[in-house]
Amino acid sequence: MRPAIVVVLLLALSAGGCGWRPIYENPQLQAKIERLWRERDDCLLANTPQFDDGASDARKVARFVAMSCTTQTTKLMEMTIPEPDQKARDAFQAEAERRAADIVVTFRRVDAAAEQRKQPQPHVDGGTPAPLH
Repeated sequence: MRPAIVVVLLLALSAGGCGWRPIYENPQLQAKIERLWRERDDCLLANTPQFDDGASDARKVARFVAMSCTTQTTKLMEMTIPEPDQKARDAFQAEAERRAADIVVTFRRVDAAAEQRKQPQPHVDGGTPAPLH
């Protein structure tokens, strides 16, 4: 029984720190980083319509959108990692591209749904039903 409890506790402790964004001990630093995440995401949201023609590959559009927000991504990276190496820079840029790709795909779904709603619906005559033979 005791070994099972130890295993459960170890798993619970290790799974507790598996969030995708880090939590910092300094609340002011954490608030700044969260603000920079929002600024970067806002930049991606604002620039997506400028680069997306609706027909190009979403990954290609996402790369352009992410490049247009390099300043915000760099600020975020430098606040999160004081001395980033090339691997960290590449990882932050790749994450920005993934986020931009999600935004491109979401915008396209919304546009497609809006187009479907604009199409006239077939008129159904509310009159007398046709007799069944």
